[in-house]
Amino acid sequence: MEKDFMEQFKLSKEMHDSIYKRIESEVFRNSEKEKNPVAIIVGGQPGCGKGAVIAYSKKQIENANKDVVIITTDEYKPYHPDAIEIAKKYPTEYVKIIEQDAGLWTGEILKKAIEDKHNFIFEGTLKNNRILERIKELKQNGFKVVVRALAVPRLESLISVHERYQNQIDNIGLGRLISVDHHNTAYKGIPKVIDEIEKSGLCTVEIYKRGKKINEPERIYSSKMNEKRFPSARNALEECRRIEEYKTKVTAKARIEVLKQAYKDRNATEDEMNEIELIEKYTTIEHER
Repeated sequence: MEKDFMEQFKLSKEMHDSIYKRIESEVFRNSEKEKNPVAIIVGGQPGCGKGAVIAYSKKQIENANKDVVIITTDEYKPYHPDAIEIAKKYPTEYVKIIEQDAGLWTGEILKKAIEDKHNFIFEGTLKNNRILERIKELKQNGFKVVVRALAVPRLESLISVHERYQNQIDNIGLGRLISVDHHNTAYKGIPKVIDEIEKSGLCTVEIYKRGKKINEPERIYSSKMNEKRFPSARNALEECRRIEEYKTKVTAKARIEVLKQAYKDRNATEDEMNEIELIEKYTTIEHER
């Protein structure tokens, strides 16, 4: 049944390729090829605030008078001709359905950026070690690579996912909702992957936490620092998650109550309400590493 459901919205090859050409034209319109290109990989679970690190990284590159391409699947999802219908009818399945095509578009854009040597910032979750093969490919193609991961506790990013979703509903009438399961898969996988990347010695690894201003994240660790507050990137990530979790729990229940009321007021679906209830459990259980 699920296969039929997914196939219903999967684009034909002709449509998929046509849309890709449009995306490619827009993405690379103002980007020149580089002799010594830079690739910044920004990772973290959904809702952690990767957009802030992307904006911060973009500003760094542009301040050096260089062009940069942003590669993120979220930017390509709206190109799907049924994106609005899917978001309205199946908010909890939206990501799974749309990424059948948007995920492939991302891969195609990334391939072109590497082959043509464009500076780029790539958004991912770092949930599995496939990224190591990509980093090796980048190094072989002459890229300087930096991996930047966000250290944000599980509860904070879960609540942020729903706050963003509700804000989208309020402002444009639809949004994308990441399920707790999808979120947790990424959350649990990141520390191990970060550890493997750092131990590979292939690139610089940096850990950030949310800053006081939205587009000014705070760097708490770099593998290139001489003096380190933490012994490794993984330790920095996990310790910062643990410390920040206590701060989140102070306001978590009140934030969740606001969300629950907003969901009730707009007659949210049973699936949406169930997701909120799953998050509520994390306000009382102990943090799991």
